[in-house]
Amino acid sequence: NLPKLSMFDAQADFVSGYGPLRVQTTGGGTWLSEFSFATGLDTNDFAHRKSSVFYTVAPHVQTSFYQELKNNGYFTVLLTPMTKDNYNTRQAYENFGIDLVLQPQDLGYDADINSNLWKITSHEMLQYVQDILNQYSDKPVAVFMLSMNEHGPYDETTEDHYKIAQYFDDEKVARRLNDYLSRQEALNEATDYFAQKFLTRDRPTLFLYFGDHPPALYGKAVREDLFKDPLYVTQFVMKDNFG
Repeated sequence: NLPKLSMFDAQADFVSGYGPLRVQTTGGGTWLSEFSFATGLDTNDFAHRKSSVFYTVAPHVQTSFYQELKNNGYFTVLLTPMTKDNYNTRQAYENFGIDLVLQPQDLGYDADINSNLWKITSHEMLQYVQDILNQYSDKPVAVFMLSMNEHGPYDETTEDHYKIAQYFDDEKVARRLNDYLSRQEALNEATDYFAQKFLTRDRPTLFLYFGDHPPALYGKAVREDLFKDPLYVTQFVMKDNFG
């Protein structure tokens, strides 16, 4: 009884690209995928400094995706539910060429500015993206948003909503997966809502979303015959209204 995640439907409206995506981290290490998306560099190339790229490598970056956007007239924004100093985020993204780093608290979310918002919903995050797009409407805007509610840890006492426990040797893994999938359902609803709202507007719009890393379920939950090293494979979808 698995949920249908329409955000990965290749036949949906506006889809212009989709597929599996190989990442360099699993179960955590979101900033590694952020770094590679920004720079095109493989964090594995930095050996023992891999996990510190936001501190040790970012200051030396000469070009990036965000810098190229700036060079082409875009105003670039990072919206993160984590604090701006978490993993050296602000300085790293300024090195990448981001113009403005924001937390939801800067846009009215009721929480201390020094709090990491682990449970803010993706729907709320995307509403703040909408506010940013509306506020800076006099120029092309590029927003990178980090979604956090889907992140672990996952509750091993979650009810078996999806009727999957029978397929697992360890029932706790199945219950953690139930928790993860229920969060994906909420993400799916938020993603589809945002896509329909913004891709039907008159302005040219591109919406790209991808998995930064698979979840940490602390047990076998992934088929091993689909990809080499499947724990390092996620998905991406690109949608646009360019026609």
